[in-house]
Amino acid sequence: MVFFVSLQILFASLFYFAYEKTILSFKVAPSFVAQAELRGQLPKQIQIPSLSIDLSLQGTLVKNGLWEISEKSASYLLSSARPKEGSNIVIYAHNTKHLFARLPEIQIGQEILLLDAEGKTAKYIVSETKRVLPNAVEEVLPTDHEVVTVYTCTGFLDSQRFVVKALPSESNIAAQ
Repeated sequence: MVFFVSLQILFASLFYFAYEKTILSFKVAPSFVAQAELRGQLPKQIQIPSLSIDLSLQGTLVKNGLWEISEKSASYLLSSARPKEGSNIVIYAHNTKHLFARLPEIQIGQEILLLDAEGKTAKYIVSETKRVLPNAVEEVLPTDHEVVTVYTCTGFLDSQRFVVKALPSESNIAAQ
């Protein structure tokens, strides 16, 4: 019995140390992640009032197949859409206490707010939550409609991604 438990601990330790904690990504990079052009106002802050999340956003890229990620703020994928561009706005962060640990608690119908450098707010309403495997890159691909995709790692040794989809609120649509 002791041998079996020791073997399990050894396996878990080896697996854990082989895991690179600095990268929160899907296993592959979608083809659209070339250098981002400068266009429109970048979101600078994300707020999820129901979860008491209020974080600055750092612009990040996918370089050589590796997703950059901030250790201190949420990451905004620069090659994804900006608010009011009508496509997929991709935001992600580590599943740590000061970042997105509470993200899996979000409920359909709750608000996600994106603020730009001028303090303008774009409001989105959560329409879907799900767990996916790291190779589900379709979650971060461009879309033909505006959506915010917010995600973090979840599951045993971060083996899954917890994905939140949020659509523009009626007040955003009226303001366009």
